[in-house]
Amino acid sequence: MPRRTTFTLLAMVLAVLLPALPAAAQTGDFDDVSGVHAEAIAAISDAGITEGCTADRYCPQELVRRDQMASFLARALGLDTSGTTSFADVPAGNPHSGAIAAIHAEGITTGCEDGRYCPSAPVQRQEMASFLARAFDLQATDTTWFHDIGGTHGDAAQRLGAAGVSGGCDDLGLQYCPTEDVRRDQMASFIGRALELVPGTEIALLLEPGDSGPTVTALQKYLTANDYWVGPVDGVYGNLTEQAVLAAQKVHGLARDGIYGPLTRGALAAPRTPATRSTWGYVVEFDEDRQIVMLVEDGVPGMIFHASGGDESYYTHEGTEYWAETPNGDWHIYREINDWRTSHLGELYRPKYFHTDGIAFHGYDVVPAQAASHGCVRVSIEAMDWIWANDAMPIGTDVLVYGDPN
Repeated sequence: MPRRTTFTLLAMVLAVLLPALPAAAQTGDFDDVSGVHAEAIAAISDAGITEGCTADRYCPQELVRRDQMASFLARALGLDTSGTTSFADVPAGNPHSGAIAAIHAEGITTGCEDGRYCPSAPVQRQEMASFLARAFDLQATDTTWFHDIGGTHGDAAQRLGAAGVSGGCDDLGLQYCPTEDVRRDQMASFIGRALELVPGTEIALLLEPGDSGPTVTALQKYLTANDYWVGPVDGVYGNLTEQAVLAAQKVHGLARDGIYGPLTRGALAAPRTPATRSTWGYVVEFDEDRQIVMLVEDGVPGMIFHASGGDESYYTHEGTEYWAETPNGDWHIYREINDWRTSHLGELYRPKYFHTDGIAFHGYDVVPAQAASHGCVRVSIEAMDWIWANDAMPIGTDVLVYGDPN
């Protein structure tokens, strides 16, 4: 019977045999346990996987050594620990030597190097991934859950993500932090989830308009940290979050759907700094290829806005035909109106004019993924309010427009 099936059955038996504890007591009777890992520590204590570091303490912040890890796993798996290890650096007097021999015999470890086990070395998160993937026969996955790990332990880490054993080290589950050392409280959650003694963790591979909650908050914070204007961080995947995702998709050359799916998630794991054309001074750039507005300082992009410029088509207003174009070139903000303005170009909210044909940056209710205006550069109503409130486009600001509508 595969080990994973055996452990699922073990978890079911433990759930029946172990008495339900009141919430306040679910800390394994340890005086130093609280927080997010408390439930897992109580669960592995009740299952006999740990006895703590003393009779009444668990020492949750201490690092897990490799010899200790062997004992945790041997107890979790119910392995025979009466054998003798062949690792040269594990003396018979080491209290974990039998467990080390047991997990070696099961193929859970091959040691550290040259016939050695490195018993006193701390367990890194990448090593933890391989220990657990082998121990619990975690299934392979084609999905890239974590984007900062490859090599020897990379496949094992992806298996942990797929099984809900690890949610990564950041709020969005993009990173695994492979070389960080594992603490005892974290180890309890790893093993508790692998044994299904506590609920697994989920990683967001898809977020879309209408979603809400802490993962959306994490996405909003991440986008903001990477200079995409997202408006208030409120945990709601609304129009502004959708537009920030659209801006990120434009910068990374992805399909523009405003949905945080696997491709967008993968691109944002290693965010790209968009190229700029200006090299000095403060310049507002509108890139028509990508349909984004960037506030650029000495060639370095700052805030990035989803935008929509002229779609280069003919349109008619009051019997006169016009060509919808956002003219390329070097311009500057020369006029502004702190109100709605109606012209042959349409309804303009708080326009900042940069071309004498009446072309302006302005707010609008609808800002599609592609070029769609009569020549002006649309941003959201809320983005335009932010621009005014932060004096981001004062009179005299240099404006650079380049590229072709896309």
